[in-house]
Amino acid sequence: MQSSLHSEHDVDVTELVEAVDIVEFIAQYCDLEERRDGEFWGLSPLKDEKTPSFSVNRDLQCFYDFSSGKGGNVISFIRAYHKCGFTAALNILRDYLGPDGGGTHKSRRKLNAVKVLRRFCPKQRAEKHSAATVLPSDYMALYDIRPDKLKLWQD
Repeated sequence: MQSSLHSEHDVDVTELVEAVDIVEFIAQYCDLEERRDGEFWGLSPLKDEKTPSFSVNRDLQCFYDFSSGKGGNVISFIRAYHKCGFTAALNILRDYLGPDGGGTHKSRRKLNAVKVLRRFCPKQRAEKHSAATVLPSDYMALYDIRPDKLKLWQD
């Protein structure tokens, strides 16, 4: 009898996971940009970073965060982001989907607004700044000066 309850619970979890588009769900937590058909990249919502290393694959319905080494399905993402257990992650997913299982009106409206904004707003690129380092005047005294290497560089 216990095994049949366990299998019903598994079906419920499977249905919940399959009811969610992982890209749309994770887009609530970070900006994602499609690089290839069905593959989206962005800055990790799990760690602070300046270079996108967070990948979400719509076809496989999974994510992988190269900066933290975490990956998996939407439940794995919720657990990593909210630092919660499996049951709490299921509850977050159920709240997201709403009572009818198709997503709450509020969450769908928010996702649609985000999609429209991303489509019409220009993409913002972070400017790269190089930091200048001032070296002491006797810095080159630390190194051997080899005329053969200098000649090669001058030529």
